[in-house]
Amino acid sequence: MSSAAAPLGAKTLTFVLAGGEGKRLQPLTADQPKPAVPFGCVFRIIDFTLSNVLNSGLRHINVLTQYKHERLHSYVRNGWSQICDEFCGQAGEGLKCLSPSPGKRYRGTADALFQNLEIIERSDAEYVLIVSGDQIYHMDYGELLDRHHASRADLTMAAVQYPIEEAASLGVIEADSGDRVIGFEEKPPSPRPLESNPEKALVNMGVYVFSREALMDTLRKNVDLNGCDDLGRDIVPALTRLGRAGVFPFGGYWRDVGTLDLYYQTNLDLLLDDASLDP
Repeated sequence: MSSAAAPLGAKTLTFVLAGGEGKRLQPLTADQPKPAVPFGCVFRIIDFTLSNVLNSGLRHINVLTQYKHERLHSYVRNGWSQICDEFCGQAGEGLKCLSPSPGKRYRGTADALFQNLEIIERSDAEYVLIVSGDQIYHMDYGELLDRHHASRADLTMAAVQYPIEEAASLGVIEADSGDRVIGFEEKPPSPRPLESNPEKALVNMGVYVFSREALMDTLRKNVDLNGCDDLGRDIVPALTRLGRAGVFPFGGYWRDVGTLDLYYQTNLDLLLDDASLDP
């Protein structure tokens, strides 16, 4: 954990986006959401994100769920809630699972946050960390918070170099020498390669830190007024156009296990000596 992680972590509200259906992982997701799918025999996919969150000193945690959410709520409540309670000692700290209100649904990741805007408004946090609950990686979010705090950007997004032939299903970032995002395209048909390595593209990991006021303002303008519903497709481009988004390069292992082939290969990667993937 970075030296500034603890104080910045206390000023950070965390949302774990865990509502994904994971259609491309059928039949594994026939009866459970993608984050609850078993991984490596003894884990669930969401374990990696929740482990990152707690090990980074973050204690105000909201898991946003939707598809077959009862299964995931039960797993988090019976496993992670007790672990989290052992770390949490201050008022308001803890882990909560939040599904849409009765009769409603989350139309997308940005809409999920907008429907929980009251939580952000009531919080005295300075920063909001938003992470996906269906990816495999280890990260100290404290380092990301440090970078965001120092840059004074409205948004700092983590990014990893990824094979160009696999980048079309992700968000592709263009950044300048000062790590400011100057271009962003969600799921481009022809991903832009890195100048330094034409075989790789710089892709969005779905790991974001927003300054709280900027996030609330952007959600109100884009979701409430314009009907936008997705972080990658709508919110990130909006802040990129304003020149208020920065990038945090990540050099570790990261996989979005969105297909059965990737799921199988990532399970095999647990056997690699340098993977360091245990939650």
